[in-house]
Amino acid sequence: DDLTCVNYRPKVSDLVTTGAAQTQYQGPGISVTSRAEVLQTPRMVRLDWKQTIEHTNALGCLRRTFARMLRREGGKLVSFNRTPFPRLAPYSRRYRMIARYKNRSGRRVPVLTDFVFLGKGRHELSLAIIVPFRDRAAADKAEVRLAELVVARLRAATPSGRPVRSAPRHQVAG
Repeated sequence: DDLTCVNYRPKVSDLVTTGAAQTQYQGPGISVTSRAEVLQTPRMVRLDWKQTIEHTNALGCLRRTFARMLRREGGKLVSFNRTPFPRLAPYSRRYRMIARYKNRSGRRVPVLTDFVFLGKGRHELSLAIIVPFRDRAAADKAEVRLAELVVARLRAATPSGRPVRSAPRHQVAG
C-alpha cells in the first residue's frame, strides 16, 4: 500500500538520493528487511525526518494503511504504536505493530512487526523485523543489537567523493 493519506502526503521532491540498498533475511520464525539510503546532504536527512517520520499524521496514516492491508490478507490489526527505542543515532524511532493472522490450522496467532528508523549524517536506515509475538523479548534484544551494528558501520563510513549517480528520490529503484 502507498503511505499517502488525505492528511499525510510527505514532500520528497526536495530530496536527492545518491545511493540505496535493501536486503532481506528469512529464517524459521523471523524475517528481517533492512534498507539504507544515502541522501545528498545531512540537511536533506533532517528535512526528510521532519516531513515523514515526525509528521503529526504519520502514525495515524501508518495505522490505517496497515489495517487495510491486513484486512485484505485475512489478518487483523491489534495495535500500531510508537514504542521506546534507544537513541543510537541522532534520529531514532520505532513503531510496533501487533497483528493476528490465521495459521495453517485456522487458529489466529499474534505476530509482532517492529519498524526501526535511524538517521545520521547523510544516511537513513530502516529495519523491519517480523517474529511471532511470543518471541518479542528476544526480538527487542536482537533488533537493538542489529541497529547498533548498522550505526557502527555508519561511524566507520567516510563520505566518498562525488556520487556516481544522482537522481531525484522518487526515481531511485528500491
